Amino acid sequence: LEWKSSIKMLVHVADAPPHGTLYHDLGEGADTQRAGGFGPDPAELMKKLGQKKVAYYFFKINSSTDKMFGKFKEAHKNSRRECKSFQLQTDVNMFADMMLGTIASSVRHAGVSLPSSASTSASTCGEAACATSSAYSTAHY
Repeated sequence: LEWKSSIKMLVHVADAPPHGTLYHDLGEGADTQRAGGFGPDPAELMKKLGQKKVAYYFFKINSSTDKMFGKFKEAHKNSRRECKSFQLQTDVNMFADMMLGTIASSVRHAGVSLPSSASTSASTCGEAACATSSAYSTAHY
């Protein structure tokens, strides 16, 4: 990825279980990935995203992806950008608040100034999402 912007973020909405027994503890029978793999190692790709200073936001449907997220977080740790996991809920408004909060957080982290009207909106959305994310976040740094 050739991103030139100062604000870079990846939002990953995941299904379950993860592909490859390296990323889950559900046994061989739960692994839907065929032998031979599926291309580059996802943790290596995450490390490259971290090197490019890309913030990473992971939305999960259940705990079967926790091991995978842990490996992704470890690979991303030197980026000095956010790496957060959120539990998806059925409330669409909660998801929208969480998304707006992650965007506002990335903008603030990049040191970008927003126009006053946008800043007020982002601040309001960010506060709502931060309250939501603290309740649903499983890991961040």
